[in-house]
Amino acid sequence: MCNFENMEFYQSIYYVQLKRDLIKKSGVAMNNFSDTLLLAAAMESAKYTISSHTLARFFDFMPRRKLYPSTLQIICNYLGFEHFEAYRTFVEQTNNRSLLGSSGLFENGLFSPQSFELAIQLMDVKNIQDHIDCINFSHEKIEYLAHLTGFLVRNSTQQSELLDILIQSTNGRRLFYERFVDEDDPNGYFSLALQTHYLKRANTTNNRLFYFCFLIANASYRNKIIDSAWINGLKKEQQNIDLQSLHFHEISRLYETLILLDFSVNELSKKRFVSLQDEILSILERHDNHGKAWILARVLKALAFTNKLDFAIQNEQFCSCIIQVHKNTDVTSIGELIIQLVYYRFMAEEKNELQLPFSLQSNYFQNEYYTRLSTEVATRSLFVTKQEKKNLHKSLQLYSHKTGTAWVMNVLNVGKSS
Repeated sequence: MCNFENMEFYQSIYYVQLKRDLIKKSGVAMNNFSDTLLLAAAMESAKYTISSHTLARFFDFMPRRKLYPSTLQIICNYLGFEHFEAYRTFVEQTNNRSLLGSSGLFENGLFSPQSFELAIQLMDVKNIQDHIDCINFSHEKIEYLAHLTGFLVRNSTQQSELLDILIQSTNGRRLFYERFVDEDDPNGYFSLALQTHYLKRANTTNNRLFYFCFLIANASYRNKIIDSAWINGLKKEQQNIDLQSLHFHEISRLYETLILLDFSVNELSKKRFVSLQDEILSILERHDNHGKAWILARVLKALAFTNKLDFAIQNEQFCSCIIQVHKNTDVTSIGELIIQLVYYRFMAEEKNELQLPFSLQSNYFQNEYYTRLSTEVATRSLFVTKQEKKNLHKSLQLYSHKTGTAWVMNVLNVGKSS
């Protein structure tokens, strides 16, 4: 319990958050003493009585006195909590920097991200499995847990053993193989893990679709041989696919792969391309802006890689869709970052653009570090001096070839003779 005799309470996060929450709920700015009258009236109208002088002391408009438990009780009740302890638990679980903030990620109350991380560092197999078995996938911080797991796998000295543990259960596969999805695939470890472990465990059309699309795209961008079994497997799964039931990530991977397969080795059929583009535009109408960004981004990557992006941007409706998606994003995903590059490369000048481009506003890009860096460098190069652009392009040419992100150079070079 809080010791109300101790003035340390006034230096705690709970005191700071209580003031913020009172202001937010009441709508009273609390800039001066007269605002305490308005706050007292707002609380009174909600059937919670507290004097304006008590509120003035609480907000430091008057000298502080002893804070009584009953005062704190009324404030917490007004905010919708049974008592201060309930409010304190809420603050601990929702504060992003709190060590207690990820409570609920595991259904076993004894587990936490820290205990999970410790189990992996010690390679305590039983403990790791126990944590995996009780993951709460509906928790708002599940992406954090997936990317933490991905970081630990990529840096593990016992990577093979850890990959084997994660493939053994549905939860392990969902957390790492299907949610983290290591697009960078350093040294080919992730694609090898998929081939070694995943296919025999992929018991749905969606899972197998992901498997074949990832391997085909991964090999394409790295100019590696595409196994004919993957192509045949994809064609087989396509026969059972209901596009409307697919997640936008699955749709984006499917069309990315189809473009890579259709246009990498064959001469472009204009009729086929127009048909495919119309199909994609029709599908985009069914998705929100976040989903649209991912579908467009993977399609644009594949078009750039196969040198067909110049055909795509001749379609006014296609360009309008890119513009609309970009205008409604805050650049919080790799997909939106790719859209931003294409927008500034081809469309911004025509619209007399005043807004400068953003760097990626998210911590969740460990699995696509290569794409993040290549795309941001390519975008920056559009705005800098001639000398800096020359230096960036020289380095980016080498880096993108090495990391399977050479498509960004194709975006920059569309319409140029060199």
